Amino acid sequence: MGVLTDNSDRFNKIRISVYRYTIAAIILWTIIIAGSLAWSMIHERQDTRKLAKMEARIHFNKDQAFRSWAALNGGVYVTPTEKTPPNPYLRHIKDRDIKTVSGKSLTLINPAYMLRQVMELYSELYGVKGRLTSLKVLNPVNTPDEWEQSALNAFERGEEEVFEFTDRNGEASLRFMRPLVTEEQCLKCHGFQGYKGGDIRGGIEVTVPLKPYLAIERETVNAIMLTHGIFWFMGLLVIGFVSSQSKKRVLERKRAEKQLEHKAFYDQLTNFPNRILFLKHLEQETERLKGEDNYMFAVLFIDLDRFKVINDSLGHLIGDQLLVTVAQRLEACIRPDDVVARFGGDEFAVLLKNSKDISDATYIADRIQRELMSPFNLGKHEVFSTASIGIALSATGYDTEEDILRDADSAMYRAKAHGRARYELFDIQMYNSAMKLLQLEADLRRTVEREDFMVHYQPVVSLKSGRIEGVEALIRWQHPQRGMISPVEFIPLAEETGLISTIGEWILRAACEQNMAWQALGYQPLLMKVNFSTSQFYHQDILEVVKRALRESGMSARFLDIEITESIATEDHSIPVLNELSDMGVQISIDDFGTGYSSLGSLKRLPFDTLKIDKSFVRDITVDPNAGAIVEAIIAMAHSLKIKVVAEGVEMEKQLTFLRTQNCDMMQGYLFSPAVPAWKIEELLEKERS
Repeated sequence: MGVLTDNSDRFNKIRISVYRYTIAAIILWTIIIAGSLAWSMIHERQDTRKLAKMEARIHFNKDQAFRSWAALNGGVYVTPTEKTPPNPYLRHIKDRDIKTVSGKSLTLINPAYMLRQVMELYSELYGVKGRLTSLKVLNPVNTPDEWEQSALNAFERGEEEVFEFTDRNGEASLRFMRPLVTEEQCLKCHGFQGYKGGDIRGGIEVTVPLKPYLAIERETVNAIMLTHGIFWFMGLLVIGFVSSQSKKRVLERKRAEKQLEHKAFYDQLTNFPNRILFLKHLEQETERLKGEDNYMFAVLFIDLDRFKVINDSLGHLIGDQLLVTVAQRLEACIRPDDVVARFGGDEFAVLLKNSKDISDATYIADRIQRELMSPFNLGKHEVFSTASIGIALSATGYDTEEDILRDADSAMYRAKAHGRARYELFDIQMYNSAMKLLQLEADLRRTVEREDFMVHYQPVVSLKSGRIEGVEALIRWQHPQRGMISPVEFIPLAEETGLISTIGEWILRAACEQNMAWQALGYQPLLMKVNFSTSQFYHQDILEVVKRALRESGMSARFLDIEITESIATEDHSIPVLNELSDMGVQISIDDFGTGYSSLGSLKRLPFDTLKIDKSFVRDITVDPNAGAIVEAIIAMAHSLKIKVVAEGVEMEKQLTFLRTQNCDMMQGYLFSPAVPAWKIEELLEKERS
C-alpha cells in the first residue's frame, strides 16, 4: 500500500551492495592470491639462482684448492704421453724434463695445466665446466671471450665475483667467475710475464647447467600454484558463504521488518489496518484535498453498541470472533478503494475516498447498519449487535487528519446519546459543544486543585415544630468568566473524569467544619446532610474518608447524615459499608426515592434513618391524585418501618398542608429557603433563637 514505508528499494540496494561487495572481495582475494603466487615464484626463481651460484662457488673453491695444492708442490712430473706432452710454455724452466735414476723420462705439468685437465674430466663426468683465462695469455687456449674479458676488467676494478645466467649452446646455464690471484709459488712459471705476488693475472670460470635446478623449480612452482589454487578456491568458498549468509540476514531482516511493519500498521486480531495506518491514509486524502478542487471524502467512526455485555457474558473468545466478523461485514459494505480500520476495542473507522456528496456517506452508513443488524452465528451462540456511527465530511474544511477523526468521534458519541443504533452527521455545533466541554473540564480541574468551590446549605425543617433540624450541603461553582455554573452541568463531568471523589471528600470536610463552627457560635447542633455519589462508593474507601473528616473537624458522627441514591442501595457491596457507618452513629438517608430501581426489600435490609421523597412527586400532589396517593403510601410505608420522611421541593402552602395531613416529618424547599451561604443560615438560626 502506498502509505506504508516501502522498504523494497532499500533492500534491493542492500542486495546490490552485498553483490558488489562479494565481487570486490573475490577480485581482492584473487589479487592477493595472484600477488602471493607471483612473490613466491619470484623468490623461488631467486632461490634457484642462489643454489646455482652456491654450487658454482663450491666448484670454484674446489678448483682453487687443487690449484693451490699443485702450485705449493711445484707441479707434478708425469710420463710424457699424447695427452701429457711436454708443455711448450714451460721451456724457460730448466728442469721441465727430467730422467729418473732408472732412466725413465718425466715432464713437468704445471698447476694450470693440471687444473685444465681436471676441469675437462669433471665436465665429462658431471656436466660442470671449468675454464682458466688470463690477462696476459701464455697459452692461446686461455684467451678470454667477450664476457670473460668484461669479468677480468671488473676484477681489476675491485669486483670479487661476476656471474651471468644465460643460454650456452641452447642450454640454460650459470657462468660464474672469480679472479685468479698470483701467489709466490706461481712466479716459478709466470714470473717472466712480469707478475708479482698478489697480482690478478686471470680468472677461474665455472659454468653450471641449470637444467636440474629448473626442474626442481618447476616442481616447486607447480606445488606453490596448486597450494595457492586451493587457498584461492577455499577463499571463494568462504566469500560465497559469507555472501550467502549476508543475503540470508538481509532476507531475514526484511522478513522481520515486514512483520514489525505489519504489527505496527495492522490490527493483530482482524488483520485490518489500525489507527496509525488509517491516519496515514487520511493524511494522503487531506493532501489530495488541498491539491484538487471539488474533491471530497468522508470518515465514519463506528462503535458497537453493548459490546461489553457480549464480551462479559459470553467471554473474550466470542467477543473477538464478533469483532473479526464485524470487520469483514464492514469491508463488504464499502468500495475497493475505501479503507476499513480497527482502532481497538469495539471501535472501527471507515474512510470513504472520493465521495461525491453527503449521500454517499449516509448510504454507506445505512448499509452498515442493515448489515450489522443481521444475527452473528458465533459457535453455538447467535449474537445480535448494532452500531453507533459518526460521520464527518471533508467539506467542513480540515487542516489535519486528526481534526476530522475527532469530529467523526464526536458525532458518534452524539449518536449514542440519541439512542444508539443510528448515525449522526457532524456539524459545527458539535465542535463548539465539545470545545466548551473540554474547556469546562480544564477549568474544573484547576478549581479542584485550588479548592475554589463554595458550599451552600438548604435547611431541612421539621413540619411539627417549624424549626431547622438540619441542612443539606450543596456544592456551588462560581466561575470567574461564566458566573455561577449549575451542578447539573459540572457534576456529571466530575463523575466522568473521576474528580467527583476529590470534590465529594472536600464537601464532606467543609460541611463538617462548618457545622462545628455553628456549634462554636452557640447554635444548636444541626444534622449535616452530605450527598455521596456511586463513583465514591466504587473508587474510595468511604469509611476512611468519613472517619478522617469527623476526626479532623471534631464533629460527632450522630450529626452526619449521608445521602445515597437508590442505585447505591441495590449494590450488594454497599451493605457492609452502610452497616458499619450506621454502627459508627452516622445516619443514612435514601435520596430521590421513587425515581430509581430500588426494591422495597432494600428498605428492610439496609439501616436507613430517613427517606427523601423526590420533588417530582411533591410537585404534583395538589393537582394529581395519583401523585398524592404515591406520596401518602411512601410516608405510611416509611413510618411503618420506623423511617423518617423528608419531602423535597416544597414550594407552595398547599403542598405543605397536604404533607402535614399525611404526618410527613420534614420538608425542604423554596417555600422555606433555597440553598444559601453559611452566613444566611446563621441569620435563620438567629431568628429561631430570638
